[in-house]
Amino acid sequence: MGLRWEILAGYGPLFVSGLWMTIELTLVAISAGLVLGIGFGLISSSADAPPPKSAALAGLLKVARAITLAYVTFFRGTPLFVQILLVHFAVMPALVHPETGLLLSGEMARTFRQEHGAFLSGCLALSLNAGAYISEIFRAGIQSIHRGQTQAAYSVG
Repeated sequence: MGLRWEILAGYGPLFVSGLWMTIELTLVAISAGLVLGIGFGLISSSADAPPPKSAALAGLLKVARAITLAYVTFFRGTPLFVQILLVHFAVMPALVHPETGLLLSGEMARTFRQEHGAFLSGCLALSLNAGAYISEIFRAGIQSIHRGQTQAAYSVG
């Protein structure tokens, strides 16, 4: 029994649009994840840095590290599919809703959700997931530098 290529040929434009959407989603998720990862990676690796002179700044940095730890623990500890479902069915209705949307509301929210809602949910979920993994990559890379080299860099300024 052979594969009937003439049936699949009719779906060619759908395959091409699906491939293009996958490429767009990948570029957005990796770019946003890289930005998140760099920020959270620097915050989580700041535990080894000299403490700030201001007590308020030290407290703020401690809170930022706790938030970073919770973020990375959640997004690395739950399956990606669960994260996608949470973002699509819990976060997006809170942000974009015709009546009570925090970012968009009214008729604009209704049309946005119909035309771009699933793509935005996917971008947000994959970006947050990638950000958690990339932040651990940056944290590990920064912490792999020998302590003597780090102290020498601090002394030089």
